[in-house]
Amino acid sequence: EGLEAYLPLADMVDISAEVQRLTKRLLKMQTEYEGLKARLNSPKFIEKAPKDVVRGVQEKAAEAEEKINLTKNQLAFLKSTVMLSQ
Repeated sequence: EGLEAYLPLADMVDISAEVQRLTKRLLKMQTEYEGLKARLNSPKFIEKAPKDVVRGVQEKAAEAEEKINLTKNQLAFLKSTVMLSQ
C-alpha cells in the first residue's frame, strides 16, 4: 500500500512496439465507443429499447471512455519515455 516502483522499461520492453500495439488498441476502442454513443444518440433506440438495455449500453460507453483515457495516458507516458531517452 502506497508503494511505487519504477522499472527501466527501455531495457525490458520494446517501447516502439508497445506504442504501436496501444495505438492499434486505442483505434479499436474508439470505434467501439463511437458505435455505442451513436446508439445512445439515436432517439429510436432510446424510445424502443428496454431501459435495462439502454442502461447497459450507457455503462459500456462509460467503461469504454475510461479505457480510452487510460490508454491515451499510457501512450503519452511511453512516448515521453522515448523522447527522454533520445
